[in-house]
Amino acid sequence: MNDELPGRSRLRSNRRFAQVWAATAASGIGDGLVFVAFPLLLVSTGDPLVTAGVLIAGRLPWLLLGLPAGAIVDRRDHRSLLTLVELGRAALLLGFAVVVVLGFHSVPMVLGTVFLIGVGETFFLSGSQAALPSLVPRQDLAQANGSLFAVQTATENLIGPAIAGLLFAIAVAVPFFVDAASFTLSAVLVMLAIPTTTRLPPPRRPLRRDIKEGLTYFRGHPALRSTAALIAMLAFCQAMVFGVVVLFATDVLGLSSVGFGLLVAGAAMGNVIGGALAGRLDGRFGPARLVPVTAVVAAIGYLAAGLTSNPFVSGAAFAVEAVAVAICSVSTIAFRQRAVPMELLGRVTNVYRFFIDGAAPVGALVGGVLAAATNLRVPFVAAAVGDLLVVALLGPGLVRALSDGHARPVRVSA
Repeated sequence: MNDELPGRSRLRSNRRFAQVWAATAASGIGDGLVFVAFPLLLVSTGDPLVTAGVLIAGRLPWLLLGLPAGAIVDRRDHRSLLTLVELGRAALLLGFAVVVVLGFHSVPMVLGTVFLIGVGETFFLSGSQAALPSLVPRQDLAQANGSLFAVQTATENLIGPAIAGLLFAIAVAVPFFVDAASFTLSAVLVMLAIPTTTRLPPPRRPLRRDIKEGLTYFRGHPALRSTAALIAMLAFCQAMVFGVVVLFATDVLGLSSVGFGLLVAGAAMGNVIGGALAGRLDGRFGPARLVPVTAVVAAIGYLAAGLTSNPFVSGAAFAVEAVAVAICSVSTIAFRQRAVPMELLGRVTNVYRFFIDGAAPVGALVGGVLAAATNLRVPFVAAAVGDLLVVALLGPGLVRALSDGHARPVRVSA
């Protein structure tokens, strides 16, 4: 009977999905606080490479640990694994907050903490995406992902950053204490929302075999390969900008710590709008058309944001870029969940993200080098040119691959 309801009504009446939504919101608020607070701890160095190091440290775990993390997700109970990950991140942030209060934090310690939070993220994001198809009907995956993306970005990039700069100005350690509390609340909600599964591989099966199985599936699916290649290059371009954005905001736009938080929060309205629209747009146009178009819109956003000295114009341009990124992200996530069998979803998700999030640290490093060698506007121009070149070179192949076998599962030999 529930299947006869419209998609939005089904999601609203789904208690487990509502709890996952709340867990995402709780974790997102804390993440938004430290997204601003960590770079602000390092902005006094005045070094673009150091501030870019925050993004590099946060994304490096996907490159180093993404593949084994996906295999572990597929062989473990999702509820217990995700609960443990969130509690571990809560303990880490609590300890770091105490260190900040005592004034013992340093650049290596900040980057190390960001790296460990990123390690938890490799497990949490792949595990939560792998668990979602067991919580909502297949036809509602795009709508569910859009709803989760909207609340995640509203809290992580809007609510959290809006208050982070103010809290940082009042007491440097407060954002980290709040983030520890948010991870704890997220752990409780995850434990309530996700059912226990007994879908576990044989205990003596080598982990490398599970990793190989995910890689084999990925290699045998042309649409997955094409999507990952294009999105990885777009992530590289985006990271060139966001690795130095805190210095751009303070040095070029003349913003304070509070102003930087508000800039990030205002731009994040685009993520919220894009996430809310993505489900409908995916159903109408599909990723074959949405991905190239949103990449071009993002390029326009980089140019407009980086070539102005007006914070309001720059914030509006970041919002346009965020709308495009949100629509692209939701559409490709839903495609992947439709295309991959549930027993392989954790592994294939992390193979996919291995390329995408592996490209981000390299992009942040390149952006930091460009900014240090020239000026803080150059990474924005380079990102825009890169986006347009990626669409021109890889876009036609992506459209063909998705049109030929949109969300079609393939066979993998055991």
